[in-house]
Amino acid sequence: MNIPLDKDYYISSDRYAFKLYKNIVVNGKDSFRVQGYYITLNSCIKSYIQEKLKNSKAKSKSDVFKDLEQIQENITNMYKFIASNGEDIYIGTLNKLLKGKIDLDTIEEDEED
Repeated sequence: MNIPLDKDYYISSDRYAFKLYKNIVVNGKDSFRVQGYYITLNSCIKSYIQEKLKNSKAKSKSDVFKDLEQIQENITNMYKFIASNGEDIYIGTLNKLLKGKIDLDTIEEDEED
């Protein structure tokens, strides 16, 4: 699975882990490097959200809200990408995210039950 999130990030997976990749410019060329390995898709998405907010250039609350709206749009697009490619096992979790439950800690607790 390879899912684009935005121009700078994408998620891939294999049978062992989900990986968050970030675009880094090396010697003038774009190169994607692994930012982290995650056991669950939720923890990978959570890391993406944290990275985006940590690197935000927001100077006001309204700027932060705009960044959050963009992040939510990126996650929505990821959901649509997965749904259109038949990756059914992730749809339930992503559907919860899109219903306004962006608190991934809560979703991870639900999965453990």
